[in-house]
Amino acid sequence: MREEKTLNEIAAEYEIHPNQLSRWKAEFISNAGRVFSKETDEVEKVKQSYEKEKDELLKQIGQLSYEVAWLKQPLINSALI
Repeated sequence: MREEKTLNEIAAEYEIHPNQLSRWKAEFISNAGRVFSKETDEVEKVKQSYEKEKDELLKQIGQLSYEVAWLKQPLINSALI
């Protein structure tokens, strides 16, 4: 892709026909957007999953904190009597 070597040099180095290398390069260039967008989509799905799990855990923490505070309340009131 950087064209540091000619197609013929690369083809000879990897023992493939230069026409095949040209086709692969053209195919990659025409589909490069799809290659990288799939990766981005997967990263976005993982990120959304993480955010959903984080929100659920924060909700549970809030609920449990409330319950602990409520359970401690009778102990404080009975201690005052």
